[in-house]
Amino acid sequence: MKQLEKEFVYDYHLYKQIDRDVDWAIYQRGIGSYEVIRIKIQNPTNIKFKTGAIIQLEEKEVYPHSESWGTDAYTEPTLERCYERLYKMDLI
Repeated sequence: MKQLEKEFVYDYHLYKQIDRDVDWAIYQRGIGSYEVIRIKIQNPTNIKFKTGAIIQLEEKEVYPHSESWGTDAYTEPTLERCYERLYKMDLI
């Protein structure tokens, strides 16, 4: 299974993975905040095109969608608060 990237750019912000376990990860977002996420799994799927071509997408880890903020993902100002949040989420 493809794992989440350790570093990526999204919406002009650089995200760097600071810590992770099987079910969760902490990313530094830019230079002022952190994101605590519950890692989601996207099941393998096939995409069929009108031309008849089929692309197979493998199972992979994905970042939670914005609709999941407040349940599966949170923005925190410090690493200490990130670990407190993981405890509240029952992940550690």
